[in-house]
Amino acid sequence: MKRIIRDHTLSIVITIIGSYLSFYLCEFTWLKFGGVAAVVIQGLYLAAVVKRKIYPESEQALDTVWSTMAFSGMTVLFVLVGVIAGV
Repeated sequence: MKRIIRDHTLSIVITIIGSYLSFYLCEFTWLKFGGVAAVVIQGLYLAAVVKRKIYPESEQALDTVWSTMAFSGMTVLFVLVGVIAGV
């Protein structure tokens, strides 16, 4: 199988834009499908199919970026919950 994505930045941008685009299209257009479900399906597709088509270096960069985004999101969420619960 031919590997098609060699650039780290391109693979990161494609996954981020793809996530937002799939959420927006399913949530706010005539599709009327759950946006969160669309992002989960996209993640499963990326893990099953696209992961075999990117280079290992790009895969490591993707993992680092998404792990950092998950950590940052959880940190913001728990800080907001703590502030709201403390009021």
